[in-house]
Amino acid sequence: MDPVKYMFGKWVYGYSVTMSVAGLLGLDPGRTLWLIGSGFGETAMMIHRSTGARVNGFELIPALVERGNIRVAGRGLAGKIHFYHLPHLFQMDCSYCDAALFESILCFVDAPENLFLRVVDCLKTGCRIGVVELIWTQEPTHCDLANLHQLFGGDITPKKYVDWENFFTTKNLKVVVKSVRKIGLLRKFWQDVSEAPFTTMSNLVKTWYRLAGSPKDREAWKSFRSLYILFGEKLGVGCFVLEK
Repeated sequence: MDPVKYMFGKWVYGYSVTMSVAGLLGLDPGRTLWLIGSGFGETAMMIHRSTGARVNGFELIPALVERGNIRVAGRGLAGKIHFYHLPHLFQMDCSYCDAALFESILCFVDAPENLFLRVVDCLKTGCRIGVVELIWTQEPTHCDLANLHQLFGGDITPKKYVDWENFFTTKNLKVVVKSVRKIGLLRKFWQDVSEAPFTTMSNLVKTWYRLAGSPKDREAWKSFRSLYILFGEKLGVGCFVLEK
């Protein structure tokens, strides 16, 4: 799986989307969050800074796990945040998990139900689970599916909003909060600036610097823009807070 194409699933919406869900999970310095789909670690660090909670991140791409651990070590957070390759989750001691947050990961894995239920089993009754996932807001055509798979490398299977809601209720989980967020390039930019202005502007400068010198990065940027052009009205972000 191409890490850049995989990360499109997290980059199409702003940090404030995930942070708003994380803010409803009851996190504090005495609790541990499992962040499933931790990417390169930015969300984990933001959640730790805002709540003081310890974060264990689990990521599908080994290279992103390594990058995340290097980043937190460089910021002196290695004792509070750690990243693992996703299969390691099935070996973890259940007592470590006080709350969980899935971020754009369930539509990329081969057996999303197995992953989801493993995490739910590790939560105590009354604990909360957050889910942030790309969803279809309209019925996709065959052309939509072909275009989406081309952009993401054929490794993504979004569900419809109602399918997620039905899935959660059949697992005896209470849906506490639910919403659908629209996607859009300007919307993402303002969400990021409002939530993390320094990080956003720093990343923007780095992005333009890479685009100036790398044809591969320019091609990735074109694909990223194409996602909004092709799917701005057909894809959205489903946000759920569940209670066990």
